Amino acid sequence: MTDFKKIKGIVFDKDGTLFDFSLSWTSWATRIITVLSKNNNVKTPKLADALGFDFDNNRFKNGSDFIAGTVAETAKKISQVIPNKSENELEDFLILEATNQRQTPVKGLESTLLSLNRNGFLLGVATNDAEEAAISHLKTAKIYEHFDFVVGYDSGFGSKPDPGQIIAFCTQMSLKPNEVLMIGDSTHDLIASINAGTVPIGVLTGPAVKADLKPYSSRILNSIEDLIDLLKLKATKTVGN
Repeated sequence: MTDFKKIKGIVFDKDGTLFDFSLSWTSWATRIITVLSKNNNVKTPKLADALGFDFDNNRFKNGSDFIAGTVAETAKKISQVIPNKSENELEDFLILEATNQRQTPVKGLESTLLSLNRNGFLLGVATNDAEEAAISHLKTAKIYEHFDFVVGYDSGFGSKPDPGQIIAFCTQMSLKPNEVLMIGDSTHDLIASINAGTVPIGVLTGPAVKADLKPYSSRILNSIEDLIDLLKLKATKTVGN
């Protein structure tokens, strides 16, 4: 059983954990599919299928590689239906478009991070997005300063579900794995946490449902806002709340 009083550090996934996945990425997917279809003479349904996106119903399909995979993995999928573009070209295009995509924060994001900061927790972000895009999203949302550590799939520590990103956080923050929580909305996040020896905590602000996350989670929270109660912290209000 986890003794949450011993926790000193917290690593967050980005998409679906800090930011609402559907509100942040559905419009992006629609735009990307439309642009790539038009510019490369590829039928929209074929490209949508490669991205794992239901274009007619404007949502990602369950099991879409985009939800938890890396940008490189998404580029590889798309390259299979756009043979005149290399994987590297498509990856660069996707990173640029993702960097410019405005994210929708989950409820209570800033106040939760502020409470964690004020209680002395070291905070990190480990994402399968590109590092540059992640930093851009955090800065645009005005929460970048809350984090001590930010890595993407291209930062040199691998990608989830491999544990390298989380191990790097523990190493650089001088923390033992059992002193760290990994908060995520996908099985990739939680499996990476287990492999790193940290405490896996699932949240329900992404596409996955409780049944998906339960086998891999120490706890499942509705959102990161519930960390205040889990860690028995006094909530912090931000200006405008």
